[in-house]
Amino acid sequence: MNYAQFKKTDGLDYCLLSFLKIIKVSSRIIKINNHPDYDLSPYKGMDATTYYFKDSWSFDEEFGGIINATIKDQRIFHADDIERLAGQYVIDFDTRNSFDVILNDILKQNKDVMEEGMYPKFDEFEFYPIQIERVDHSKKTIHFSGSYYGDGGTIEPMDWDILIECSFCSFASSDTFGKFYVDLISESYSLREAGNLKLAYFLMYAAFENYINEHDDKEGRLKDKLKTLFKNRFNSLKNLEIYTSVINEFDRWEGIRNDIAHGKKAKENITDEMIEGITIFVLTLIASWELKESSFESLSKTILS
Repeated sequence: MNYAQFKKTDGLDYCLLSFLKIIKVSSRIIKINNHPDYDLSPYKGMDATTYYFKDSWSFDEEFGGIINATIKDQRIFHADDIERLAGQYVIDFDTRNSFDVILNDILKQNKDVMEEGMYPKFDEFEFYPIQIERVDHSKKTIHFSGSYYGDGGTIEPMDWDILIECSFCSFASSDTFGKFYVDLISESYSLREAGNLKLAYFLMYAAFENYINEHDDKEGRLKDKLKTLFKNRFNSLKNLEIYTSVINEFDRWEGIRNDIAHGKKAKENITDEMIEGITIFVLTLIASWELKESSFESLSKTILS
């Protein structure tokens, strides 16, 4: 296997990020505020009608950044259900605690806890599938939208809540991972999704610089420091298939970075494919060094096992 073949691996960047523990998949139960948007659906009192709503949830304290999110389930939990489950799983029950706080504690013990809830349809109430409207990476907020059929008594329920379970593919934060280059990679992905390709490119290269400088903070050209890192790690550069193949791209990526940094007109337009290219370049070298893998065949087997 050569570098060109290696780069064709489906979801290669996610495979590398996951194996390096830079990203992870986890679930979070979130309470939904179903208060209607009355501009979209006028209040009808006790007459049942379809109400539309919008809600949001901040992931600032949970994740360094989100690559993607999906809704796995949505249920209704009554206060009696929460009290019963808290007793069953030996978790302190306080009526002042939000249902999602208790259920997330239980989720650590039982990944199927949402099945203990009721499907969001009873009497003349029906909660339709909620949607993820967008993820605001700059404000670290995920926005939801949805609708339901019900009367005025279901707008602010007294003893039950609507809860959803979301699955997140997210970046670790530097607070937990302890490495600033992870934040730079995360921010690069966010900017790429937002369409700011030039800055996304620059931050991916900056992450590479930060990673190398964390291991060698002496003055010197980055390419030379990278060479020294690999030579010391593997005792010799001889037979290092990954390093000797990937390093051929270094001058191109560095040149584009310098054009951006110095405000010059780049010789090449920054494209999404270009950012994917430098991302694979950076992650492949980091993975090779971290995992002490010298060949593409071996590295591929390791990250896909």
